[in-house]
Amino acid sequence: MIRPPRMPLSLWEKRRWCNKACMAAARAPAEQACERCGKVYRPTFSRKRGHKFCSIECANVGKPIKGPYRKMRDGDRVRAVHRVTKEREVGRPLTTEEVVHHRDEDKQNNDPANLEIMSNSDHSREHMKGNQHARRSPR
Repeated sequence: MIRPPRMPLSLWEKRRWCNKACMAAARAPAEQACERCGKVYRPTFSRKRGHKFCSIECANVGKPIKGPYRKMRDGDRVRAVHRVTKEREVGRPLTTEEVVHHRDEDKQNNDPANLEIMSNSDHSREHMKGNQHARRSPR
């Protein structure tokens, strides 16, 4: 590359790269192999972070799903097993207004006989039975 006429020779000699494209190529992270699938990829982020996987999908494989309810991967979504079980029993997808209630209140028991579909208000009312702090009707 030819030195621009306005740039002093002292600055030109101190330059590390000939242009921005060369600078970006030199600073780009090196290619590495994914720890899960072995695919060689070039990270699109800083080298300082130490990412080990080629994609979010590879990073999430085998990762436990946290929470009190059992969950399962359904394609690219994570869904609660009790909702999937009830959907299969009734033969249609549940609406967002429908809640699946565990009759024995054991969140791990997903037996279809133990599950029932309720509205959100009915479900709240069911769990407030016997609660001394539940809102009482106005007098």
